[in-house]
Amino acid sequence: MAKNLGTSLDAGNILSLRSLATMIGAALFGQIYKFTKKGTLIAAYILVSAASFLLFYSSSLFQVGLGMILGGLSSAILIPYVYTLVGRYAYKGSENLSVSAIIIGSNTGIFLSPYIINALPKLFGQETTIFPFFIAGCVFLVLGILSVVKYIMDRNKGENA
Repeated sequence: MAKNLGTSLDAGNILSLRSLATMIGAALFGQIYKFTKKGTLIAAYILVSAASFLLFYSSSLFQVGLGMILGGLSSAILIPYVYTLVGRYAYKGSENLSVSAIIIGSNTGIFLSPYIINALPKLFGQETTIFPFFIAGCVFLVLGILSVVKYIMDRNKGENA
């Protein structure tokens, strides 16, 4: 691990924890959505931001594990929520096209992410292994703040019933 916090076995176990957290989060998505409603996106953004900052600043294997668990939970909230938006905002009859566009965009992001993850730290003159977590934390924190602002604006218009 980049900070010499553990072994390859530890890394594998922590990745397994993330997968387990993702499965649990996915199973609980319906309950989370019922509780947070239109705040679901805000919760997911804040969770992934917290996970990213925790991973960036971690100084123990426990913190890395907690960051990965939070990351798994956040993806289990964010991804299904995006798909629920298709049903809400896609034009009638274009739902399949909208889902296809999301899948294409997601796969494009997956393809480009290694290049971006390697380029950003170099651009900022930082260490390439952990700096992307800092960038992700900042990006998702900004998205979370923008989502809070939109939520408040919608609520003031009476759209967040």
